[in-house]
Amino acid sequence: MSGRFRISIFAVAALVLLRIAIGWHFFYEGSWKYHHASFTAEPFLKQSRGPFASWYRNLIPDYYGYERLNVERMTARWSELKNDFVARYNFSDAQKQAADAALERRKKQLSELLSGDEAVSKYLNGLKEWREKDTLAVTQEIPYQRQRQWDKWQELQREIAPVLSEASKIDEGFEDDLNHLLTQQQKEGLVASALGFRPSGVAWGVAAAAWLVVSFVLFYLACWVNRQSPPGFGKSLGLVLGANAVSLAITAGLAGLAAAVFSRANTLDQWDVRSALALLALVVNFGLFVCLGGRLYERKIPTERGPRIAFTQGGLQLILALVAFAALWFKLVGAHPHSWTRLEVLEALTTYGLMTIGLCLMLGLFTRLAALAGAGFLLSAVILAQVAWPGYFPQLPPSAGHSLIINKEVIEMLALIALAGTAVGRWGGLDFLVHHLVTLPVVGKGRDHA
Repeated sequence: MSGRFRISIFAVAALVLLRIAIGWHFFYEGSWKYHHASFTAEPFLKQSRGPFASWYRNLIPDYYGYERLNVERMTARWSELKNDFVARYNFSDAQKQAADAALERRKKQLSELLSGDEAVSKYLNGLKEWREKDTLAVTQEIPYQRQRQWDKWQELQREIAPVLSEASKIDEGFEDDLNHLLTQQQKEGLVASALGFRPSGVAWGVAAAAWLVVSFVLFYLACWVNRQSPPGFGKSLGLVLGANAVSLAITAGLAGLAAAVFSRANTLDQWDVRSALALLALVVNFGLFVCLGGRLYERKIPTERGPRIAFTQGGLQLILALVAFAALWFKLVGAHPHSWTRLEVLEALTTYGLMTIGLCLMLGLFTRLAALAGAGFLLSAVILAQVAWPGYFPQLPPSAGHSLIINKEVIEMLALIALAGTAVGRWGGLDFLVHHLVTLPVVGKGRDHA
């Protein structure tokens, strides 16, 4: 590293503290959303301002409430959902009768909520008038008219909010009614149907054998990519079996320990916890395979390309494993009758993405990637949704301060971009181990620089 680019220990400590502080900010935001089941991005999206405001608001399902305020539309959607449950879970006659009774009960609740309520008719008439005015050019060109239009929309939302909130609870309650009718056998049967097999010891044994065959083929491919002649068949098979056995055994032990911890906390049955553990196991196994397999290959392959071959093979295995995991995950999600809205997908990505980015930044693991991901999140999900530019409505609240283009989110984004341009993850972070155990053996020790 050239002396003119050398920085002081104080600057290093400041950058590490900045990395940890931003990481904690991201992680706490995500964990708060995770632990509060009532979290929704809807209020934030409703307050979107700027040239992209309409796109962000359109992420909200039934934004104007037309569907929830119409008994016929809701009944039709509930009937379709009930039929999906009946078909996919093979409901018994008793379950079908209970589902029909639940639908009639929810329909009655919604009818009683909407019938005779003057707020509903007043809102629909006011909304029709508001949308007609919103299309007029004079409304968009004159700031005073835009302010009046925004204030009128806020007034309409306040008046109908209690009704829409109760209608949403009734809607969610009907799907809960159907889920409560399911037996454990029906839930497991849907999983087996989606996967194409029923998880068992034999199934996992076949999967492990297939994985070793694939790994053996990828070993030869990695040798070809790195222009290295592979050793004999027997020695190659021994290398692949040894590297996989050690890395998989350690990964399985760590996964079992983590599963025991989460089981004691009564959270192992949650699909998101299991998914996170599975993804973490894949990444850990990749790291172990590159480190341990690289050392093993380095001893048995005469040239210095052993670590590179292990890295190439491990990377290909990780890609295939992630593709297989994603395919199975989407099959499982798609098998359930619940239809995910764009808002629900956005909320899930926001929650788990924030926790992942924050954890990586605090631990100093994959710091450059995490910093760039955090900057991308701030730009796409916050800055463009709440543009700090005069003339847009709604106006920013006084608590947000006064800013022009540059606000605190932009500053945090620029700080993350700055962190991504440094080796701050190696300064008091796990990237130090990644660099010395993985990067240097793969790219060569002569490239040890910040």
